[in-house]
Amino acid sequence: MESSHPNDDRIVQLIVKHQSALRAFLIALMPGRADVEDVMQETSMVIWQKRAKFEPGTDFKAWMFSIARFQVMAYWRDQKRRRESPIPDSLLNQLADQAATEGFEGIGERYRHLGECIQTLRPEDRGLVLRRHLAGATPGQLADELGRTSNSVRVSLHRIRNVLRLCMLRRAKMMKEGLS
Repeated sequence: MESSHPNDDRIVQLIVKHQSALRAFLIALMPGRADVEDVMQETSMVIWQKRAKFEPGTDFKAWMFSIARFQVMAYWRDQKRRRESPIPDSLLNQLADQAATEGFEGIGERYRHLGECIQTLRPEDRGLVLRRHLAGATPGQLADELGRTSNSVRVSLHRIRNVLRLCMLRRAKMMKEGLS
């Protein structure tokens, strides 16, 4: 049986307080993956196991995100062994840094809708839009990577953005009408 620590109650409060930010952080690092909830559970277990190492008065969310980052990296390593296409470590680190610094508190429904809509995209479309908007790759860089013209990449991105915009509008309308 695990021993109790003096700040257990506070750790539980902080986990609950930052749970939605953790979920959003993981969705940003694992877009379109059904395993987000599994990684979230694993992250929560590691946080609990390492709770004695957390120093009260320091930034809990940053500490939690660093643990989550390592859990996501382990997830992608496992996917790589299974021959699924992982996000390269350099891109994962960049996405994690961006997500951690921008924060997710208060983004609310729009972010949730965007995450849900991104998950509905074909994997190649999802990868294209994420490399463009999260990793900051230019259409020219993407064209070189994909062996396409820069113009065809721009057209694809425009089409994908329209799909996402319409999807988000539908989801917002459904929420407003109480259907979701």
